[in-house]
Amino acid sequence: TDADKEDVAFAVGHGVDYLGLSFINDAGDLQLARDVALACGGEQPGLVAKIERPEALANLREIAGSADGVMVARGDLGVQLPPERVPRAQKEIINVANQIGLPVITATQMLESMITQPVATRAETSDVANAVWDGTDAVMLSAETAVGKYPVEAVQTMDRIIKEVEKEGPIRSQAAAAMATVPDDATARFSDAIARAAFALGDQTPAGLLVVFTKTGAAVRRIAKYRPGPPIIAVADNELVARRLQLVWGVESVVVEVEENPDSVFRKAGQSIIEAGLAEEGEYALIVGSLPMTQKAGQTNLVHVRKLGS
Repeated sequence: TDADKEDVAFAVGHGVDYLGLSFINDAGDLQLARDVALACGGEQPGLVAKIERPEALANLREIAGSADGVMVARGDLGVQLPPERVPRAQKEIINVANQIGLPVITATQMLESMITQPVATRAETSDVANAVWDGTDAVMLSAETAVGKYPVEAVQTMDRIIKEVEKEGPIRSQAAAAMATVPDDATARFSDAIARAAFALGDQTPAGLLVVFTKTGAAVRRIAKYRPGPPIIAVADNELVARRLQLVWGVESVVVEVEENPDSVFRKAGQSIIEAGLAEEGEYALIVGSLPMTQKAGQTNLVHVRKLGS
């Protein structure tokens, strides 16, 4: 509609990182939104497909292949489907997103009682925890923080639940590695093989973190889908990519300008990571990237062990 086009133009004009698309049916709806956004010029927002209809569930893999993220929008999904089918749909959506390395958000009524009460119910606590166990990248609050009386407490509660679930390490680390989908494209298959190697090395070496150089975020998402043990530090050469990657499981981002000399870039990145408080000097890092450093995106071909600060 004209109102939708105005909303997209507003979002593009204000530099939003992601745009959520409601009540889509198939990948064609995503392409239509991209076309409208492109006509507006400027930096293009990532598109998050809100899965709210039976048609979207039927076309889930097609939609996931075209989106920059998906959302388990349980409120409207529970209206369009019988409520008892929503938990299965949630697991299906998260499973597909995990397989292809697509960020997935679980949303709606997660801590609903905290709109008016300072403490979550036990059922709500279990709901948030189970979304994390399912493999979601992010959990989202809605009315709890938009109009609720206890917005800060709601965020703090959710944070505590997530940390408690993950305190003994990543959820489904080995399972994710076993079921993750390998791409059909030859170049992407090489990149994915590097990602799987980085995941394995991260679990089997003393590396305290994975430092991933990326131009588009794809290399980071490939590694994150395997749920490695060490934290992932994305090193992007622009703010937009760095911000978008904050949605991806286990990722922190820094921005470092890329140049031809890899040693210089590695040193600068290491210093930025230390200054950001994300690592200690002398800590071992597993570096994933590409040589030459300035080549086009999608050419991941390097795994390198380095002491930060050296």
